[in-house]
Amino acid sequence: MNQIINKTIIQALKVKKLDESYIQILEFFKANPDSVLTHHYLGIRCELSKEYNLAIRHYRAALALDGTYRPVIENLYRLGQGKKAPILFGDEVN
Repeated sequence: MNQIINKTIIQALKVKKLDESYIQILEFFKANPDSVLTHHYLGIRCELSKEYNLAIRHYRAALALDGTYRPVIENLYRLGQGKKAPILFGDEVN
């Protein structure tokens, strides 16, 4: 079930359906309040909507939950350095 929800959220984020993705992320959060993915997805959504400071906060919160989750580490580093590398959604990692 969670994998289906994750794929749906990632799809919505990739096509920049920000309102739809936000609703899905909140539903995911209700079921998984301690998941690194919740803050990761919120960070991506904020970054896509150009709320960079809030994106950094969510990426940092995700790291506090799991300091080894590579997509969050790379997204936070990329955003902090102002690099043009693509956003990692998490589906790139096995």
